[in-house]
Amino acid sequence: MIHSRSASTERLPSRYRPSELVTVTALIYLVDGLGLTYGTVFHHGGTNAASVLGLLAALAYGLAAYPLVRGRRFSIPEATGMLSVQVVAIGLMSHNTHMDLAALGDGLALPLLGAYASWLLTRSGTAVFYAGLLLWTGAILERGNGYLTAVALMLAVQAVITTEIVRALRRNVSRLTDTDPLTGLLNRRALARTANKLLERCHRDGGTFTVALIDLDDLRKVNNSAGHLAGDALLVAAAREWRSTFSQNSVTVGRIGGDEFLLLFDDVDETRVRRLLAALQATSSVRWTAGVAQAAQEESLTQVLGRADADMYVHKGRKRPAAPWTPAAQVS
Repeated sequence: MIHSRSASTERLPSRYRPSELVTVTALIYLVDGLGLTYGTVFHHGGTNAASVLGLLAALAYGLAAYPLVRGRRFSIPEATGMLSVQVVAIGLMSHNTHMDLAALGDGLALPLLGAYASWLLTRSGTAVFYAGLLLWTGAILERGNGYLTAVALMLAVQAVITTEIVRALRRNVSRLTDTDPLTGLLNRRALARTANKLLERCHRDGGTFTVALIDLDDLRKVNNSAGHLAGDALLVAAAREWRSTFSQNSVTVGRIGGDEFLLLFDDVDETRVRRLLAALQATSSVRWTAGVAQAAQEESLTQVLGRADADMYVHKGRKRPAAPWTPAAQVS
């Protein structure tokens, strides 16, 4: 059975741990602050320019401190908002400075920001980065310096390549760590993360969150009588049916392990879930038993799953023996 948040978080991939988002975000803005402080101290221009750099340095230090203060409450939308501030500042600084080299130097951090956005943030974070990259590139092109333009375009291409490579790596890592290799459904790790998120939202907003814990009735018999390849076919057939039936966004389907599966219903009450499962069982080519539980306020995930598990064994005890499933019975 999936455990509650405190246990499941320890098994999540490192990139999903909030502490990594906090650490990397703080380091990025700390480096910005140090760079701006250096520019303030050794600036040879007017006092006004030095004052502006000093204010920007103070802002960068404040942004570096913010995720540390927020800790594990620091969220991806907050990080995306901070990224938008940074990329806009880079574009404006490149536009306003009278030094071509300084304008180019403002964009040197863009490849790093692209990797940060595509690895730790969502698609919206990556979109914010690309908007900032276009803003900076436009500021450089506006200067009309052919050599500067060529170098800036090379840097922009490098930033795009870095971002897309990291994004592809993230997709591959997510597929390997979050997907059950046999059925293609979410695995235990991804289910724990999704279930905790839905349960937290349910408690916070007063919504409805229902789980269905499902156990296949014939897997052991099929393995013993027809072999493990036939057992694998049974698992795949069941996964195909559930994925096809519950393809809408409000239902998450995954395999916990062995012959146990878990369905997470967002904003669907227990009565409706039971009706949906009863209708599916009536036409299913696979025999299975489900236990259903709707989360109550302040109830932990472990408690919800425990009630679903108990409900499943009550229904399993009432079933009559039937002919075991065979590979020929699976849905084509």
